[in-house]
Amino acid sequence: MGYSSSVWAYGNSLDPENAGCVFNNEGDRTRSYEGKTFGDFINSPIGCCNDYANLLTVLLTNFGINNRQVLIGGHIFNEITLDTPFLFRHKSGRPNDVFVKKMVLDSTIDFVYLNDWKTIQFTSDKFQVIVLPHPSSDVDSENYRPLLTGFQQMMLKLAERGGTEFSLKDGVPENLVKLLAN
Repeated sequence: MGYSSSVWAYGNSLDPENAGCVFNNEGDRTRSYEGKTFGDFINSPIGCCNDYANLLTVLLTNFGINNRQVLIGGHIFNEITLDTPFLFRHKSGRPNDVFVKKMVLDSTIDFVYLNDWKTIQFTSDKFQVIVLPHPSSDVDSENYRPLLTGFQQMMLKLAERGGTEFSLKDGVPENLVKLLAN
């Protein structure tokens, strides 16, 4: 996940209130994958949740990891199901160690939720989240985006309140399949 979150800066730097996706940003307003290559996709300086989730889908699929995309109002991220449970060891040790088989990976904000989104939404159990350092939240980085920290906080609060309605999407998105073919 560290790779997919470091490919682009999160959103626009000069125009942060407007879309900042690979093909819809302050430097490229084409809003289309048409005629673009995977190189164009990867080499864009700016990305948004669609781009982060799509790239992570491609990477996970290539490594044979069962995954799908979770779409909530205005945001998209990935969910994986492992063949065998993975042990996350908390630095303080037991009883905080946890075996997980399903996880939410949000490379837009570099969060790993140790549960699937449906469980977060429909149970009152506490959930665990691992917050990884994100290049766009480093104030000394040229890719620093002040909006990212607020977005991270909003997503934590959303999960804490039990998530929100969502839909699921399996497979590599068609527009990315075309890019990979070019």
